[in-house]
Amino acid sequence: MNSPERKSRKHFESLIKGFFKLIGPKSKISSKGLMFYKFEDDLYFKEYYFHGGFIIKEFLLDDIPKYKSGVNISTSYELFTYICKIIYNKIKSRVDIIDDTLDVYLEKEDIDYGYSEIFKKLDESNRIYKVYILSNLVSLRNVNSVEIGKVTLKILNQQITKELPQKIEKRFTSVVSEALAESKYLSPEQFLQEFKGRVILEISVEGYHLNKEVSKVFEEAIREYKRVFSYLSVCKDFLGNVKLDRYNIETEDVRIFDYGIHNEVPQIFYIYDKNQPKFLKIINTEFQEVKLPKIIFKIDKDSLEKIKERCCLDNFNKIFQNRKKYDEISEKIARSMDWFYKGIIEEDRTDEAIALFISLEILMSTKPDRFTSLSDDLAENLAIITKSSVEDRYKAKNDFKKNIYQLRNDIMHRGYEISTLNDFNNIETLKICMVWSLRWVISNIDILKKDGKYKTAALKEYFEKQKLK
Repeated sequence: MNSPERKSRKHFESLIKGFFKLIGPKSKISSKGLMFYKFEDDLYFKEYYFHGGFIIKEFLLDDIPKYKSGVNISTSYELFTYICKIIYNKIKSRVDIIDDTLDVYLEKEDIDYGYSEIFKKLDESNRIYKVYILSNLVSLRNVNSVEIGKVTLKILNQQITKELPQKIEKRFTSVVSEALAESKYLSPEQFLQEFKGRVILEISVEGYHLNKEVSKVFEEAIREYKRVFSYLSVCKDFLGNVKLDRYNIETEDVRIFDYGIHNEVPQIFYIYDKNQPKFLKIINTEFQEVKLPKIIFKIDKDSLEKIKERCCLDNFNKIFQNRKKYDEISEKIARSMDWFYKGIIEEDRTDEAIALFISLEILMSTKPDRFTSLSDDLAENLAIITKSSVEDRYKAKNDFKKNIYQLRNDIMHRGYEISTLNDFNNIETLKICMVWSLRWVISNIDILKKDGKYKTAALKEYFEKQKLK
């Protein structure tokens, strides 16, 4: 064992000994005057489990790159819970009667066993999972399924039930209702009966996931789901603002904004593990706020055709399904959409403007040289993609700098807050600039290549050549 391993094992040993001093028979714990939680076959001491998860992540996992990037505090917390239970079971296997705190029975082999199981358990859990969201924020009419980026949207019907596991966890609104339930699972047929017509969003994600925690796998799935809503918002705004051929994607306001587990019309998150093929588990998001849009997108056959034809859905899909191939350009698109999403869910208009500015600058800024300002670079690039004549481009550039970019500077540097009608109009203009920019980059992805690579340099070269025409 090398020096870093010895150090991490020492942290682990101290952690386990400290925790197990708090667990034991009620009478024994009381006589020592300690805080205790009586155990049967289930160890549970919530505050310390969380503390233990934090220590395992900071002092053990974060020293190993693959775990530091792939394991979050939620999975670390779940891991510590698991490790404590298997050490406890090991003690029980050799001790007939436990009449003292558990630290008394700890042996070196228990510590060694628990320490090795940390890495074994994580490595065994590293595989591809399917994450589902049962959503009321998208409806499909006369369309059975559609791919948007990495996510597949499917209407819940009889055909889909054939793909589902035999046991689907029920959603309970309280501990009491769960305790009183005759069964904790729904069959696929019962699931269909309860949620028929709703839409399931499905994505496959590779990573570390242990049970029902809000893992990095779940976080990655949520990012991709949010990009679906960003893309649909872009499509709605783009199609609704083309003067010669406007088209309105039908939407409806959501009346209930609480997206937690205890909601009348919840978003329910599930995870499927191929190593447990009979079960579909609900991810516990009770303490995790998942902010989603406040509108329902209603997609039918006609609107889907418009999206495919004029919002370049095929290009969008190939970019997000081949992120490595499209390199820096795909990264710009993804990060830009993430900030656009923050803008569309933001209730404060000033914060919305900040998010939209960041989104636009990520996408359209091409690292201007020292002789060109950021405002000139951004304004000229926008003018090129939105206007065709020199005069129109010149006017568009100056209007953007005078109105939109000046608003950005006032907010960022002077603490200005959105308040006037002119401010609101400028935000709408800013949003349309972002929508047109994103649509333009997606539609022109195949020409944004330099030396065979999709780099920011290719975007920069394109605009520089356009400026010479």
